[in-house]
Amino acid sequence: MKGGRSPLLSSYPDWASHSLGIFICLNCSGIHRNIPQVSKVKSVRLDDWDDAQVEFMASNGNNVAKAKYESKMPPFYYKPTFLDCQRLLLTTALGGVDNTSLLGLCKPG
Repeated sequence: MKGGRSPLLSSYPDWASHSLGIFICLNCSGIHRNIPQVSKVKSVRLDDWDDAQVEFMASNGNNVAKAKYESKMPPFYYKPTFLDCQRLLLTTALGGVDNTSLLGLCKPG
């Protein structure tokens, strides 16, 4: 796969957003499940995958998504890691550009 690993991944991912074509960690799978209008989540190991979904994942992946979405981010934009709080990660997943006000509200974990 063209995938690559997300900087948010603390280990190899067991989850994927088959609508975005990205692999995600357990923590991020919960965030993505909260935005079903944008992201459809499946377990890499436990769920059934149809051929179209597998092909979409193979032709996309985290590197393609990173190039697509981060190209629109200003250079000063904070890129969260798996250590950041849920609220900051959700704001980033939704495409919120001004997430700096959330930094004071969040505690890792």
